[in-house]
Amino acid sequence: MRLATLERTTQNRNEYGENIIAYLPIGSIKIFISFLNQSEQNTNQVLLDEWEYIGLTQSNDIRKGDRIDGKYEVRYILPSKPYNRIFMKEIN
Repeated sequence: MRLATLERTTQNRNEYGENIIAYLPIGSIKIFISFLNQSEQNTNQVLLDEWEYIGLTQSNDIRKGDRIDGKYEVRYILPSKPYNRIFMKEIN
């Protein structure tokens, strides 16, 4: 387990009225992160790698779409005892 920064989205408008999505740190959580799976996809002769991770934490403040340490995006949360399982995708 280690401390990681939890970031949540916020929307602002720029001077042109466009929505800008930004991530702001909302705190720290204790989490264990481990590699889960890798998949490859070939689209139009471009090879795309997608890495998936799982995290174990007792924090209940995590939501889908949050970022952890600016590296991982939360995709799915499976509440369980004693640790919640957090499924994440690596951000490229």
